[in-house]
Amino acid sequence: MTAAPSPSRPALGNVLLLEHINLNTQHPEAALTFYLRGLGLAQDPRMGEVVDGKVYVNRTMWLNAGLSQLHMPITTRGASGPRDNVLRGTIHVDVPSLSKARARLEALVGAAELSGTCFSYQAFDDMHVPAAQDQDQEANEEGRAHIVAIDPSGNRLVLRERPASSRDERCYHPGPLSWCLGVPAVEFTCPQGSSEGIKNFYEHYFNAAASAANGVATVCTGPHQRLRFVEVAGLSVDASVPYHERRDGIHLCLYIQDHARTLALLEADGLLWGNPRYRDLDRGLGTRQFRCKDIVDPRAPAGERGRAVLLELEHEVRTVDHAGSPFAHCKPYLLLDRPVVEARLVHEVSTLFEQDFEALRVAKMAVPVGWVPSAPRPGQEELVLFTWSTPNGVKASVCLEELALPYRLVSVHIGEGEQHAPGFHAISPADKIPALVDPNVRDPATGEPLTIFESGAILMHLAAHYGGGGPLGGGAAQE
Repeated sequence: MTAAPSPSRPALGNVLLLEHINLNTQHPEAALTFYLRGLGLAQDPRMGEVVDGKVYVNRTMWLNAGLSQLHMPITTRGASGPRDNVLRGTIHVDVPSLSKARARLEALVGAAELSGTCFSYQAFDDMHVPAAQDQDQEANEEGRAHIVAIDPSGNRLVLRERPASSRDERCYHPGPLSWCLGVPAVEFTCPQGSSEGIKNFYEHYFNAAASAANGVATVCTGPHQRLRFVEVAGLSVDASVPYHERRDGIHLCLYIQDHARTLALLEADGLLWGNPRYRDLDRGLGTRQFRCKDIVDPRAPAGERGRAVLLELEHEVRTVDHAGSPFAHCKPYLLLDRPVVEARLVHEVSTLFEQDFEALRVAKMAVPVGWVPSAPRPGQEELVLFTWSTPNGVKASVCLEELALPYRLVSVHIGEGEQHAPGFHAISPADKIPALVDPNVRDPATGEPLTIFESGAILMHLAAHYGGGGPLGGGAAQE
């Protein structure tokens, strides 16, 4: 178990942004109506299908709420996991006008898309409570003017009015700016007596700025954003159903600055977790993204099975240079060739994208385990494997995982001729998979990272450089 002290912690900590909350839905029309028309979120055009210059919803929705997002996989269109997710707590949303938010929600009453769902809302007037002393208190003041809204699946949201200056403008997601300003806090319930240990978890593993008092743990996730855990009597951790199949089995996505340190600490304590729902996605991203689920107190004594789990909450943890990172964009932008963004379902315009979605969902639900990356050793960079799911194609990935080497997988669809693309040809002149790029070994002729293709050559290279030089599995390799 790790005991290394944390490095010096900046005032806001190592966590840069709570970027998205992942919530399954089986009612996409209802979700679009509530979140876009009601709360003023905006559609991110990256996740959809383009028809005649318009972006239509297909299998999942990414909805911008300021700098944060809701990711909503559609379970009636192939997504795995529970039919609907309901977060065990509250999502706080800032809006520029509470009266306009009320009018927007009132306009949804009786909407056909919301018929038979959990949608409701209730407005509460200002009860003239004393001014808050800090933002954490302010985000949790039920006495001040606010609206409690329930989304079609049953998720609870609290809306409060804030000035336009509260919008986080450090960076942007693509698409039009949302009317709502952002997500200042996400609040979870937790078992009684767990808040101090939860605070310790985020301080130790994430080097986050965190505090705990009066049964509430607060974690800073950005300049104007907090993650909060509120103790509730009688609540306990229920592991009888696998987390990724539970209705409350949502995940949060965090962007952090010192990603490598957090990855190494969690790996050392056996706290990395692979979600079967995202196995292929995670393999393709390598060490740029990892997941953890069990929140433990690193200061508590460890038994034979490790430390007691205080709470289960899936974290998707990303590097700043992740492919989906908003931090690369300091100005609002739209994707090229997608100038018009409309929230329409694909079945309204075409049947080109239709398939047996239930069969697809069943196949995804049958995936038994997720993928967990290995933390790079000091001075070691992750390898990049280009391959496809053929017998020879999987040999290299098996070897990489057996050697616990950090790697990123790039799929090369040989059935569609992707092995003949110029970019891949430069790596594998014979246009064959698999191919490996090893940045830890330089080509003596060019000084560039070494590239190897064909499974036999890759296995020999891995044995020579990472397996002790002897036959892998033959007992000759030395550490």
